[in-house]
Amino acid sequence: MLFRSLSSDLIPPTLKQYGKQPWEEILVDFDMAPVMRAGRTIASIGSIVAEAVGKVAGASAVTFSNQVASGQIIQAKVIGGSHGEDYKISLRFIDNDGDKIEADLLFRVRD
Repeated sequence: MLFRSLSSDLIPPTLKQYGKQPWEEILVDFDMAPVMRAGRTIASIGSIVAEAVGKVAGASAVTFSNQVASGQIIQAKVIGGSHGEDYKISLRFIDNDGDKIEADLLFRVRD
């Protein structure tokens, strides 16, 4: 997979950027189609982890619950985060052919 530099973080150019407001607790559909082969589906979710990129000192953590895979979509409830902070989200999963895939994307928290 090709990566490009974005504010010193490695973010795949093919994945969408996502966001929410700090107070919100929302279900988000993370589309993994750009990093998967055509016709493949997500068999299992390994992990979803958020890491603050360091724009806001003492930024609150972003956490995930209710993780479900359907086709090439990973759906999860996203909770937390600090206004003004960007988070690198790493999603690890296994497709129906046994390939282990890790996708990274940018998640922004803004009021």
